[in-house]
Amino acid sequence: MWTKSVNRSGMLLIIAGILIAGPMLFHPDDSRPDFAFPVVWVPVHVLMGIGALSCLAGLAGLYWTLQGKVTVFGSITFALAILGTILFVGLLFFVEATLLPDLGRDPAYQSLLRDNGPLMGGSFGFAVIASLTLVSLSYLLLAIYLIASRIISVANGLLFIGAPLAAFAPPLPYAVGIFGGVLFGVALIWLGVSIRRGTAHKALEVEMRFEDECLLLHAGGHA
Repeated sequence: MWTKSVNRSGMLLIIAGILIAGPMLFHPDDSRPDFAFPVVWVPVHVLMGIGALSCLAGLAGLYWTLQGKVTVFGSITFALAILGTILFVGLLFFVEATLLPDLGRDPAYQSLLRDNGPLMGGSFGFAVIASLTLVSLSYLLLAIYLIASRIISVANGLLFIGAPLAAFAPPLPYAVGIFGGVLFGVALIWLGVSIRRGTAHKALEVEMRFEDECLLLHAGGHA
């Protein structure tokens, strides 16, 4: 049961990484005034939204399998990452894929999308920046915990730097944002693969063996 849950979480994280890294390669340059006009804008953000949902389920499943073995710091990082991902899902589906394209197509509302406009320059813009900051910080902290716990390799953890690179482009250059999004997606894929294969995460491997041995002993005791 425990092993199946781990494998399921790993697969969800792999799917999440694919649906984030792939669409990012087609993400329009949102520093341009007509950034929401291209036909790929909506499908890119819908696919990334589905990827974020898959990531949310994968993280929740991974945390559940580790319950009782996670430190206080680890629990905080998982909680922040899950909360940040929930906010990210809302941004992708209800803002990026729905609200912005409708406003961008209507000349009467295009001024709202400017950085100094009444929408982005007000409390809404602040909420967006705060959400992206939480997402970026939470995944960096989660990567630190996973590395310290030997659940992932250092190389895998370093790829999570892609989260803030993607979140803050602009003001970072467009190419940096695309690169960051791909890095973050690859980080999730690597995490999912390592969980499923038992490589680069000694802590989980030990727990899986211990759990399987307990199940065998329990089954033998009732034979």
